[in-house]
Amino acid sequence: KWGEFLSKIQETNDNKEQAFWLYLSRIYKHRSLPFSKLDTSTAILTNENEIKDKLYRYYSEQFQTPNTDMSDPYEVQIDIEYLERMNKLAMANESVETTNIVAIKKQISQLKPKKSCEFDAVSNYMIKKIPLGCISCLANCFNTWLKEYRYPDVWKLVKIITLNKLKAGVPLCDQTRPISLLAAHS
Repeated sequence: KWGEFLSKIQETNDNKEQAFWLYLSRIYKHRSLPFSKLDTSTAILTNENEIKDKLYRYYSEQFQTPNTDMSDPYEVQIDIEYLERMNKLAMANESVETTNIVAIKKQISQLKPKKSCEFDAVSNYMIKKIPLGCISCLANCFNTWLKEYRYPDVWKLVKIITLNKLKAGVPLCDQTRPISLLAAHS
């Protein structure tokens, strides 16, 4: 069926790739509506900061480490398995794959030349303007950081995007879905 589907949509237009994506965009419409209100059961929040604070409190509570009852034999077994796996990871002496100048040049050339900055305050436009002589220095820095497991704090920042599960109406906190994106990918 999938092959028939692909051949059908590719026959509809000379530009096969364009026809495929136009057809898919009609099928997979964005159904997660952006929301500007949040229902708290007692009130409806409309202020963006109030909505963020409420969702932050809700998801912070959801993702807390659960309390474990160590008198339960299953909890003890889970804890033992966890410690065994952590010890295996600590003993694993796998080397980190290093990078090179060619790989860095390739990644830089694939960046879109946007001028806006993210959390690290560096735009793609600035990166594309890095002199070629500096790329070898970057390769050495990246390889040192990777070998020593050191990463700048801005690489560890995460941006949470909250999607509405409802097709219409004002969602409650539990009718939203959080998606975590590394700041560099959002």
